[in-house]
Amino acid sequence: MISISIVIPVYNVEKYIRRCLESVMAQDTAGADVECIVVDDCTPDGSMAVAKEMIDTYKGSIDFKLLHHEKNRGLSAARNTGLEHASGDYIFFIDSDDWILPDSIQYFTEHLKEHPNVDLVIGNTLEACTKKRYLEHLHVPRFIEDKTEIMQLMTQERIYRQAWNKLIRKDILTSHHIAFIEGIVFEDFPWTFELFLHVSSILLLPLVTYQYEFVEASIVNTVFHPEKADKAMASFAIGVNRILEIILNGKHNQNSLKVDCILYMAQFLNKAVDIFLQVPIKSETSKLLKSTRLALLKCSLRNRRVLLTVFLLLLFPPFCYLQRSRWFRHHYYIVSHVVSRLSHATDFLH
Repeated sequence: MISISIVIPVYNVEKYIRRCLESVMAQDTAGADVECIVVDDCTPDGSMAVAKEMIDTYKGSIDFKLLHHEKNRGLSAARNTGLEHASGDYIFFIDSDDWILPDSIQYFTEHLKEHPNVDLVIGNTLEACTKKRYLEHLHVPRFIEDKTEIMQLMTQERIYRQAWNKLIRKDILTSHHIAFIEGIVFEDFPWTFELFLHVSSILLLPLVTYQYEFVEASIVNTVFHPEKADKAMASFAIGVNRILEIILNGKHNQNSLKVDCILYMAQFLNKAVDIFLQVPIKSETSKLLKSTRLALLKCSLRNRRVLLTVFLLLLFPPFCYLQRSRWFRHHYYIVSHVVSRLSHATDFLH
């Protein structure tokens, strides 16, 4: 029987936690052994009181476990704690302000029976406020075993990069020591890169299994707030440095993917530069951004990617000030796509 560990970090979600847990409790778990690990990241509100009341009165088949941090350590640490205590063959992360749709777990497990050795199963996601489907062009299940294609799908953002709504084979995470970087925000983007680096097969499913709640006060939506901008910018730089470390240590040697990986990092450094141009930043964070930009540029030069290196100059003054132009911001991703195509056209030279 398939065993699944659902991990739900909890912090300041009193408004949402009931809906999240109700969506888990309503699941049909026939054919699967399911546990749900709720990690209290020292939340100051009544979230855990709600969660405990619900779990104490629950009579279903899911085994709920409550874990507590002695101090607030952030989303990364809460997810890592859940993973450390998980006993399932597969891990499934849910953010506590989101929820899963009815029969989602059964939908995943039914397809796992068809592909019992798959490393990663990805369900479709619906953005609650916009009704946007994240895998909008997917209409039938798609099984992929080509590692190059898998990495391209992720780096080129044809698969969403968030950790949630993915059924992940646990032994991939544990055997390769893949954990979220603690102390940063936007922790998903370096973690997802490292995960996909070790994934040999994925299954994409077309039906929506997860609803993402747009929370206006979240860090993702307030990066230009003076109190949050510094940490956000530093997080982008730390994440890029982590990926550079993986590449430079030889864990990623597929030359044909170097362009996609460099552009993947450039996309997030571009967001850091955008923050830098709009919000006062501490000097040490500015130095971190500068050193990270240089490291990425050197990585491109080492791979003799001339066109790509020229494109990366947009991360440096005075070229980065083009970001203040609405026209440039609107066309940046188009230019990035063109650079990617042209760079891949010269792969045979490398």
